[in-house]
Amino acid sequence: MKISTAQFFRTNSEAMSKGQFEVSSLQAKLGAGTQLTSPSDDSSKANLISRFQSSLERQGVYRQNIDSAKTRLT
Repeated sequence: MKISTAQFFRTNSEAMSKGQFEVSSLQAKLGAGTQLTSPSDDSSKANLISRFQSSLERQGVYRQNIDSAKTRLT
């Protein structure tokens, strides 16, 4: 079976593009110093992080409410 020059270059070009995408993705993770650079990297971990952030925000609001109540009582 003969492979045309155009097909050979197209196949290799696609392989190179895929490889470059993977390298750039890994470089972004290394540069950021995190495993997740976007939610699509790992949706379950991204969801867990989002829940933790929401919990921390709620705790901050609770802390503000406690401080406000303390100042009103004194």
